[in-house]
Amino acid sequence: MKLPRQTVNYHVRELARARLLSRAGRRRRRQLYEQCYVATARGYALSPELLGKLAADPSQVADAFSAAYLIGLASKMQSELGRVSDLAAKAGKRLATLSINTEVRFTSPEQRAKFTEELQSALVNVVGRFSAPFRSADGSDAEGRPFRLVLGCYPIPPQEKK
Repeated sequence: MKLPRQTVNYHVRELARARLLSRAGRRRRRQLYEQCYVATARGYALSPELLGKLAADPSQVADAFSAAYLIGLASKMQSELGRVSDLAAKAGKRLATLSINTEVRFTSPEQRAKFTEELQSALVNVVGRFSAPFRSADGSDAEGRPFRLVLGCYPIPPQEKK
């Protein structure tokens, strides 16, 4: 990593203090004892708030069909899901979510455009039939629990050859 050992040691101890790493034993290396650590989880989701003003924000992107906008939405979704997951856990409740993940293939830009048009029409129809108004006539929050629906579509990257 080309960093001084003290710098790495400081950061490793901070990760351990935050319970992202746990001790996995010690071993002697030359004249020193080396402390070994292992990650406490198989993976970590880092909150976009860690980036502060550099975090992706969909409200800062004018083109709603751009990759930057979709990344901003994904960032917002990750942030909100993190907060609401914490709140549900603290309240001892199960978090109601819905996930749909599928792969589609288009043979032409025209086919993709027609798919987008019909999917948008179907979503507007379903949301109109099953969703309550988001705001009351006076502008206050309406009854019921609000949910965010995010739908994204992007090209699947090619698989890396091993």
